[in-house]
Amino acid sequence: MVRRLTIAALMVGLLALPASVLPPAQAAIRIDNSIGFATAPDQKWRGGCARYAIRWDYRPPNDEWAVKVQIYAPRGFRIHHLLLDAGADPTRGTERVTFCGSTVKPGRFKMISTMIYDVGREVHYVRSDPTYFKLYKPRKKRR
Repeated sequence: MVRRLTIAALMVGLLALPASVLPPAQAAIRIDNSIGFATAPDQKWRGGCARYAIRWDYRPPNDEWAVKVQIYAPRGFRIHHLLLDAGADPTRGTERVTFCGSTVKPGRFKMISTMIYDVGREVHYVRSDPTYFKLYKPRKKRR
């Protein structure tokens, strides 16, 4: 009985919130490559847990922005993400990210960048085309 009353009170509280506080049900994401990209050079696969370089260069339309870079393994699993924010990160830089686990095998990896920025009270979601990089097996030395 107490549990039902608690849930009912929470629901009434949520319904009382103004619509401007709640996020939009589904914001449209448009494709625009002018926002910039995250890239990575083809790199040697090191096995196990290893660090790999990721570079980014973004051109946000104003000072209120954030970027989420999602990195997918060759088999389509998301293995890592970067969160870049106007308050803490520059628009251009390099970071070394750690990939671990059995999903990190040699192959072609995909990165998708989504920028979120405000114009007045309007929130915009913009995605750039995917970029790709390869992790390759080092060749064995011949004698």
